[in-house]
Amino acid sequence: MIRYPAQLVDQARKLADKGFTYRKIGTLTNGDPELVATFIGLFRESYHLDETKLRVHMQVHSNQNYSNLVDFWSGLLRISPGKFLKPVITEAGGNKHRSSYLGTCTVKYYNYELQLKLIGISEEYMRKFAILEGIPNGSGDGSLNHIA
Repeated sequence: MIRYPAQLVDQARKLADKGFTYRKIGTLTNGDPELVATFIGLFRESYHLDETKLRVHMQVHSNQNYSNLVDFWSGLLRISPGKFLKPVITEAGGNKHRSSYLGTCTVKYYNYELQLKLIGISEEYMRKFAILEGIPNGSGDGSLNHIA
């Protein structure tokens, strides 16, 4: 059950531009360990998760030690290394490579029922604050570009 719905919805809104997507699974993709850990922590506090449905997919550079990265992310997120899927390994991009880069981590949660609940919460929240205009039971004049 939801304990901190406002915090979770607020975090989900902030993460929308940073990689959280809805499919038949809920996913969050990011390279910021603090952001990913905060999200999974709020997710666990807000819902009784079936931990067997969590998976992690990593994108790492070829010059990184994948085993060390799995150990790092596994410890941080409290997700068993056995839940890590085969990684995508890419070449580091020239001058863009950050020495502190710990890979890009995608946390996947396979629970369609919970996904539908989260979509409902998100849509209700956006209607309440007139973010979704023109949606039934929403507020606004139905256009996204109106003059105040």
